[in-house]
Amino acid sequence: MRCERIQDLILSDYIDGQVDESNRRLVAEHIEGCSACREFEAAVRAKAVEPFKDARKAEVPVYLWEGIRRKIAAEGRTTGVLTGVAMTLRRGLEGLLRIPKPAVAFAFVAVLIIAIVIAQPYFEKGAIDNYINDQVDFMANLDSDDANGYTALDVNVNTGVENLL
Repeated sequence: MRCERIQDLILSDYIDGQVDESNRRLVAEHIEGCSACREFEAAVRAKAVEPFKDARKAEVPVYLWEGIRRKIAAEGRTTGVLTGVAMTLRRGLEGLLRIPKPAVAFAFVAVLIIAIVIAQPYFEKGAIDNYINDQVDFMANLDSDDANGYTALDVNVNTGVENLL
């Protein structure tokens, strides 16, 4: 096992004596051969175990354990499709929040640069002015005379008046 895994076991179950026998042997063998992990184990014992060696064990009231069991059982029963989807989304969002801030900043800058490069033709000098002028010309020509000398509005009015006469 790697030192990181051994140190995780030392911090959690090994020091407490809660690790299973096979892992206990693996950790003990690793500590014998690795001075860094041996020092780590000694430091953990000195800082986390020794100060509490003479402390009396607190008794947890039965009602508290029963309340915890009921809550766990209730959560297990309410796990339906929507709860499963919500939990999956929550884990995904938690994963996104664990992304280092420099990585997020780099990604934002990269997206910003790509957007500027893609949008650059639209921001060329005069491109927007040309577009606006084309739209203004189009709107102005909507009211111009057609081939008969009448505007579109006049033709509709005259046609309506001729039908009445």
